[in-house]
Amino acid sequence: MVKSFKIDKTQITLGNVTTLKSKLGYGSRDYKYFKKRSVDDPTGATLHDIEYDIDVVEMIDSNQDEREIRLVFSKNPAVDRCVEITPIKKRVSSDDDEEEELQDYELDAYKDWLDHMHTRKEGLGESIKP
Repeated sequence: MVKSFKIDKTQITLGNVTTLKSKLGYGSRDYKYFKKRSVDDPTGATLHDIEYDIDVVEMIDSNQDEREIRLVFSKNPAVDRCVEITPIKKRVSSDDDEEEELQDYELDAYKDWLDHMHTRKEGLGESIKP
């Protein structure tokens, strides 16, 4: 089961993670981990235990760049600590020329649609005059 939550990082505490775990149906003896991205493999991560306040601080610090924390709750201890993780989305900066071409294309598409509507006499309501 995968659930997503948006919360401020100041609200991420060991107590809140434990409360979240119990609200999702896990008991006090069940396990909680966070995924820490591998430096060598961008699609790989390792599971790290969350047992103490210092673990929560490490979790926040290690995921600072991604701005997303992936928690794993389990009824059984993790046998294999190496897990997969979604790759980081790269933000591609576009040139001004590409933006202008896109805008021209969108404008041309709108003009074509508008001409089509006029030829079919659709969407031509009466003007509102003051």
